[in-house]
This record gives sequence, C-alpha cells and structure tokens, in this order.
Amino acid sequence: MTDISKKIELARQMLAKAESTTPEEAEALTAAAEKIILRYGIDEAMLAASDPSRQEEMVKDRTLMFEGRYADARLRSVYSALEAFGTCYFLRVQSGKSAFYLEIYGRKSQVERMVILGASLDAQAMISLNNWWREERRWHKGISTEHQKFIARREHLLGFGEGARVRVLSEKKQVQDETPGAALVLANESALAKEFATKGVKVSSSRSYRSQDSYSRNQGFEAGRKANVGTTQVTSRKQIGA
Repeated sequence: MTDISKKIELARQMLAKAESTTPEEAEALTAAAEKIILRYGIDEAMLAASDPSRQEEMVKDRTLMFEGRYADARLRSVYSALEAFGTCYFLRVQSGKSAFYLEIYGRKSQVERMVILGASLDAQAMISLNNWWREERRWHKGISTEHQKFIARREHLLGFGEGARVRVLSEKKQVQDETPGAALVLANESALAKEFATKGVKVSSSRSYRSQDSYSRNQGFEAGRKANVGTTQVTSRKQIGA
C-alpha cells in the first residue's frame, strides 16, 4: 500500500468513526478526513502535472443514484459539496420520472473518493433532515399544506449541501495557501475532466433553485457546515413522516 493509499484509508477510518461519536468529535474527524482527501488529491494532481507518466486514466462513474420525491434536491445537495473539491466534473442525468444519476468524470482515484464522499453526504443529509423534521413538523401541523411541508424539507436538503460546500471551500483554501501552484493545477485538472466528459456532447446549463423557504434552507445550511460525512450508514434512510 502506498503512502497516499494509507492516508486515504486513514480518512476512511476517521469518517467511519465520525458516525458513532459525539457531534463535536464527529465535526473534528470529518474536517480532518476531508483535509486529507484534499491534500492528497492536490499532491497527486501536482505530481501528475510534473511527470505525465504518473497520470491516471480519465474515467466515468455513475454509482451515485437518487430516487424518490427528494431525488433532485438530494443530487443538488451532494453536487454542491463535491464540486467544491475542484478535481472532477459532474453531470446530472435523469432516469425516469423521479430518479437521477450524478455522473462523475476525472482521474480514477479522484472519482473513487468523490463517490465515497457523495454517498456519505447523501446519507448524512437525510439523517439531518429526519432529525430536524422530527422537531419542526409540529410548527407546520394544521397550518402548512402538504406542498409547503415538501418545500420546507427540500430546502433543508439544499441548504445542507450549501453548508457542506462552504466548509469544503474553506478547507481547500487553507490547503492551497500552503501549497504554491495548487490552485492552477486543480483548475487544469477540472478543465481536463470537463473536456473528457463533454467531448462531442451538448451539455445544457442546470437551472438553479431560488429559495422558497429561507428558514428551512438556513437550518439545513448550519447542519451541512457540521456534516458528519460518514461511510458506514449510507443505506440507513428512514421514511420521513408528514
């Protein structure tokens, strides 16, 4: 196992532990794990830039699938955070009426890490939503329509992604400040991934969601900033009650 592989395995272990500890320790473990992934993602990109023989092949992954009523909001939430890493390119693909894939393009090892983080972020966003709605729903009882409840829950998911994105961007800036030339190398990697993804393909721009419930989105934003980005509970999604 290479030094980089050992460090990424350490990040995996941190993320797993973050799922079963206090919120304070989980936040610290998550931030440390993300910084490892950022640091070694940048190191790999810089090594490849200086030595073309070390460059990995470009690949596409369609592992991350989102289904159900909140599928589009969940995808946008995950995309918002992952895109901030700046190492891959992403495309949103619809499959059926309420199912979406997040296609990820980039160097093989970078894509693998984005898949791990994406699955974790999705799980954590849904856990956060369930916990928040358990307390919030009483304020909507007898007042809000079913559509208004749906909007509140969707906004929480979108806000979660935005909060996670802010944390990742802050950590990335710190790593880039410590590594001269890193910003330029990352920009080049992102451009290469986009070129690989869109070669011969017409890509339409993604429409943005204007917030329809700023309170719910802000609550999600705060949860996302402290996201417990674990890997051990990616299937533990419980149905959300009305």
